[in-house]
Amino acid sequence: AKNSVDNLCVFLACARIGAIAAGLNYRLSEGELEYIADDAQLVALFLDAEFDSLCGPVMQALPRIYLAPTAGQDDLKNWCKGANAAAEVDIAGDDILFHMYTSGTTGRPKGVLISHSNVLLNSYQASMSTGVWPAENDKALVIAPTFHAVGLVGAMLGVIYGSAMVIH
Repeated sequence: AKNSVDNLCVFLACARIGAIAAGLNYRLSEGELEYIADDAQLVALFLDAEFDSLCGPVMQALPRIYLAPTAGQDDLKNWCKGANAAAEVDIAGDDILFHMYTSGTTGRPKGVLISHSNVLLNSYQASMSTGVWPAENDKALVIAPTFHAVGLVGAMLGVIYGSAMVIH
């Protein structure tokens, strides 16, 4: 999915319940996405309807939840109806938060497991290296795709520091 509030909410919900999100680059081919879906052992797919045509046999077999309402399809709002409050889940810093795939420039993309601490520490290091510490009244611009580390850490800066986010 492209960057959106709903896309980020799905990622944060995964983090909250201890599920491992795997961002998929919608610029990849169907075959490349199929490889990643199989390699990552995805169990569900949250997507924008415009990318449905990129779903090959592996991804077609998964429950697909569309971020925006789509005629005749299960969308995020309906999928969440009747959900109970999340149970308390103990999450440690070294638990995996995100399964990110490399670009695969030298072969097949490789899955990189990124922990909760990795993202938190990277967000702090971004502020330490620039000397810019976001504050509650600031606005964080999320411009890079959140399936990539740059976009994800950019979004997490807003979450961690309590800044408003402008998602492009």
